[in-house]
Amino acid sequence: MAGNEDSFEEEILSPEQHYNEYVMTSLRTSKGCNSMKILDRFGNAFYYHFLSEIQKSISQEFVYESNKVFFSNPKRTNTC
Repeated sequence: MAGNEDSFEEEILSPEQHYNEYVMTSLRTSKGCNSMKILDRFGNAFYYHFLSEIQKSISQEFVYESNKVFFSNPKRTNTC
């Protein structure tokens, strides 16, 4: 690094990448993944895609839902 220049990288994400980042990150937090935020931020297509896809994880008990907010199930989370 030359001089006092700050060095950083900028990553530009597509709408799909923003959606994936939100879902994967929020499912692991205490606030959960709010399906209404998905609808507001990403629109109907992403919202209905999420509701369809999350059903698989719910049926396998990896995820649970409370008032339209989804959480990863700590009892089923695989820790390596």
